[in-house]
Amino acid sequence: MLFLVVWAALNALANVRFPSRDIGPGLWFLLPSVDITVVLGIFALLGWRGVRVPVQVGWLLAVLLIGVRIFRLSDGLIRLNYYRPVNLYLDLPLLPELARLLYTTVRLPRLLLGVGAVVLGLALLLSITTAAMTYAQRTLASGTLPRWLVVGGVGACLALTPLWPSYDLLHIGLFGQSVTPLLVEQVRFALAASALRQRKSADIASTQERLRTTAAGLEKLQRADVFIFFVESYGSTVFRRPAYAALIEPAMQQFADEMNRHGLVTTSAMLDSPTYGGGSWLAHATFAAGVSIKDGLEFAVLRQTDPAPHTLASFFRDAGYRTVLAQPGTTRPWPEGEVSGFARKYYSYDFSYQGPAFGWATMPDQFVIDFIHRQEVAHADRPLFVEYALVSSHAPWSEQVPLLDEWSRIGDGSVFHTVAPTVYPITWQNLEEGGPAYVASLIYDLAVLKQYIGRLADRRALFVVLGDHQPPGNVTDNDPSPAVPIHLISRDQSLIDRFAVEGYVAGMNPPPTGAVAGMDTFLASFLGRLSADP
Repeated sequence: MLFLVVWAALNALANVRFPSRDIGPGLWFLLPSVDITVVLGIFALLGWRGVRVPVQVGWLLAVLLIGVRIFRLSDGLIRLNYYRPVNLYLDLPLLPELARLLYTTVRLPRLLLGVGAVVLGLALLLSITTAAMTYAQRTLASGTLPRWLVVGGVGACLALTPLWPSYDLLHIGLFGQSVTPLLVEQVRFALAASALRQRKSADIASTQERLRTTAAGLEKLQRADVFIFFVESYGSTVFRRPAYAALIEPAMQQFADEMNRHGLVTTSAMLDSPTYGGGSWLAHATFAAGVSIKDGLEFAVLRQTDPAPHTLASFFRDAGYRTVLAQPGTTRPWPEGEVSGFARKYYSYDFSYQGPAFGWATMPDQFVIDFIHRQEVAHADRPLFVEYALVSSHAPWSEQVPLLDEWSRIGDGSVFHTVAPTVYPITWQNLEEGGPAYVASLIYDLAVLKQYIGRLADRRALFVVLGDHQPPGNVTDNDPSPAVPIHLISRDQSLIDRFAVEGYVAGMNPPPTGAVAGMDTFLASFLGRLSADP
């Protein structure tokens, strides 16, 4: 009986899929794991042959099984939140960013307690797993009955397999799916990385060649300023999920009414982002370079392209604009993340911010916009192209700053020490309950942009407001769509009308039919619509 319990526990450790959208029927994870069955079969064969297995083998197998457990956990989290499988080649380099994310969004005592609990838990699990492996090996080395139990159990599973439905990624018949195919895929991707790089390089070269033959003078803008506002995690879920739509609709209507009051025209659509739940820089690069950048490998190829690729900012620079980038979420020099064309870049340390951080956001978006206005917009002596990467709506949305109606109070940001943030009981552990907090963060950004764009209403300008990607999957209610809203705002009706043929509709509500195109199509479309024919 003890042997059966140990066998079931080892099977569960190898089989359990948590977190996961599909956990399978009942207690399926107690079925014999292919991997554990192979190990026990080897133990039984060696015992029958009288071969003694060193104690260190139990430790080694336990370490490997814990590694499988961590791999399964990582794969489940990534599938749940980002709608893709884990990729060790691409994801391991992002571990420092994960550490920074946790450090900036979890209070230090709780973070230290959590890290300690994880280390203690892993040590305990390793000890228990080692004891289970050692017990199984010794039992199969000396006991005939346990060997027949293994042989009989495996035989019964083989015989009954045709009667059992097969669940993708969970099990094959009456056997828990081996982790080997997933690990083989990891190795296969790593070995194919060079070919993938060459393929993406050719894709970038082809896109750049098309752009070289595209009219790109932007003459139809008539030197109007252009402001791009990327709103963090602003995804189509706020329109597609009824509970969110009910919350955000009043804010969207107020925004539209305010634009109308200032004589501004709005049009909206959806674009498919290349990423889901995170990886904002992939969306920014796709939007800038006009080629889909889905992962770190493709991003590295784009950045290393020689000569440097043409980007939206570089086209504006060549048209005589001053190009400015505002990225308050970038907290350190990041030359490996540059897809440029910007004459001036403002990172976190360039804002001279003297206020507190709010959750992941290093500073409120209202401060960012006001600072760039004072530094660049208010005294501009030539047309501007400014791109903002707003950060106040970044997960986990647990601490949110209120809007200051008197922008003159903002200054160096010290005033934010005197305002009480709105606190939501949301952590990474219960992020699926963060919907109302998530929508509230977007309403804040809409309020900030409504006031700021209203202030610039008399200025000849085109304003573009769009999302970078959907929020994590447990907030979207498992909506797999990668679509994000995009809004164009201007006093110039004819300028807005140029995008009507692209599927844009009047107002702030995008069409319910979904994305009109991928985010990578925006650059060529924008240049074509706003440049004179050659």
